[in-house]
Amino acid sequence: MEISIHISNCSLPIPFIKHAFIVLTDGSIKHRYEVLHVKNSNGSYKGTYIHKDTYPLDAGIPVFHTYRKKFWKSTCIFNTKITMNLVTSSNFDFGTFEKILHEYPHKYTYGLWCKNSHSFISWVLDRLSISFGLPWNCIGK
Repeated sequence: MEISIHISNCSLPIPFIKHAFIVLTDGSIKHRYEVLHVKNSNGSYKGTYIHKDTYPLDAGIPVFHTYRKKFWKSTCIFNTKITMNLVTSSNFDFGTFEKILHEYPHKYTYGLWCKNSHSFISWVLDRLSISFGLPWNCIGK
């Protein structure tokens, strides 16, 4: 299993700030996880700001919040393999990852400058004991 961190420009009018999201890959199966500025209205993360597969895996976020047909380009800035669940010493899989996400302490809170996609990414990497720092323009980490 691999975890990748991707970034893209934010929706206008603040394109110099980046938006970060996670892509988790296990063979041919891939899922995208992120915190967005709107609550999730379906799936296992309903009522939280955590989103799974809301946008295409290979795209950033929409250029405009209200127009979801044009997306910023995304860039992978980090990639690493995960083989073991450090807590249970068992194989790491999507189920293990999603259990970790349900523990995210700010899943019901969102702020532009704090408790956003960057604090989410930092928290996940910390839980997985992965050392990686997001770039300076990932505000709110």
